[in-house]
Amino acid sequence: MAIDDRNPAGDIISVEQDTIYRNVDAFYEHIVKSARDKGAEIVRDNLHLCLHGAASRWWTFEVPDVDKRTIKRDRSETLDEWTERLKLRFRPRMATAVRENSELTFTVADVRARKSVLAYFQSKILKARACGFESPHSQFIQVYSGIENYLKRNLYEPSDSTTISRYRALLEEKEELWREAYQPRQPIVLNALTNQSRFLNAYRPQSRPNLPWRQQFTLPNRIQNQNQHQTTMY
Repeated sequence: MAIDDRNPAGDIISVEQDTIYRNVDAFYEHIVKSARDKGAEIVRDNLHLCLHGAASRWWTFEVPDVDKRTIKRDRSETLDEWTERLKLRFRPRMATAVRENSELTFTVADVRARKSVLAYFQSKILKARACGFESPHSQFIQVYSGIENYLKRNLYEPSDSTTISRYRALLEEKEELWREAYQPRQPIVLNALTNQSRFLNAYRPQSRPNLPWRQQFTLPNRIQNQNQHQTTMY
């Protein structure tokens, strides 16, 4: 689905009552979960009805009939015949996936802009998976590496035993700390007294020690020009 005024950016978006997946790995997770909850056969026989746009055209015009028959006979719990073909067709090219993964970061500027670290966490895992990082540990390392150094001082590097729920909870906990530490800078507003002082200082008579005593203190030239005569203070 194209990104426009009606359809915002994101790997998973909601349009009225429908959930639209732009990322094939996110769609894969939904397929597997639905197969476990509702039964693999029901999902297998109706999955082609969930395809829209380029995915619908792929199923209609690109998938050979022999492959469609193989997909419809698939009895695996995770519907491998479906999911593997979808990932093979709709995962980005490796060069594109690596570039998108490296460009996705989370910085202090994002904290000040009130961007969600959880949204970054989810998108980074999908980008890492598209690059071939299949294990949770390698995906968490990609999440950790994409966070700016100033923010990583409050984090620990994930280990082999780190779970997705534990690391997600850690990031959400640190997000509150980051927002307190890196609040948006407030603009400096000069009050009326400060403005008045600056105005008076700008027009304060200036000393001229080389002139006679009575002519030492005169107003600036711009005031003199306005009055069209020499003004002195006695």
